[in-house]
Amino acid sequence: MSIYRSISKSKKTLAFAVPIFICILLTLSFDYWESRFQRHSYYFSESFLFSSFWWLFIPFWILQFRFAKNENFPLWILGPILGHAFAYPTLIWLISAVFFPQAFPYWQSFQYGVLEYYFALLALYSLPIGFFLFWEKRKQLKIDLPVVEYPASLVVKEGESYVHIDTRQIAYLSANPPYTNIHVGEKKYLLSETLKSLSGKLDPNFFLRIHKSTIVNLTFVKSHQSRQNGDYDVSLKDGTMLRLSRNYVRGFKGKLESTPQDTAS
Repeated sequence: MSIYRSISKSKKTLAFAVPIFICILLTLSFDYWESRFQRHSYYFSESFLFSSFWWLFIPFWILQFRFAKNENFPLWILGPILGHAFAYPTLIWLISAVFFPQAFPYWQSFQYGVLEYYFALLALYSLPIGFFLFWEKRKQLKIDLPVVEYPASLVVKEGESYVHIDTRQIAYLSANPPYTNIHVGEKKYLLSETLKSLSGKLDPNFFLRIHKSTIVNLTFVKSHQSRQNGDYDVSLKDGTMLRLSRNYVRGFKGKLESTPQDTAS
């Protein structure tokens, strides 16, 4: 989907019309006060006519936002700038030829527009579209990121056989270097993998490190109580008491509020 189509109609109106309206008012006001200071006559019709420089941003912005692509970024800056630079004196000449006693010379208006507003042309046709193209690219990268799949079970060796442990049934894991103890109900299994390695494999929406030697399944947490020294005691539903280190308190409280209750035990 193009940037132009992804923006709602009301936002398009505000994004295009409001800044142009402000620029027109500023141009008219500047011309008026300049005439006062320079002590020469002020003609609203001429001032309004030459403020048409700002009107042209609306159609060129619409075209730029509708068709712009990241692959041709320089083209979608240079094209509107050149189009605007040549359209402005053309518009001045046509309107003045129809409604004024005499038409304003084309090349005189061209030179005035380019010299007076060259910075505005460069800035207003590069910064807005550059920002939105960057934003669209960023969103696309997020969409293209691979979905991380967390293991539904862990395999441990028990005697001569292998046992598949449903991760939803794991209450907590404790370090037993270079192994890890997996606690499921009243049973404890030994896995030949470090706690640090497992912390990167388990679903972080449910499993959270609460101590350098403990990872807890948040769905099994019943309550927590402060030790008055920065640490906490975490009570599980089966009565097990774990220590929550002060270094993990903030993350623990934040995750606990958004974790669903356990329904598998």
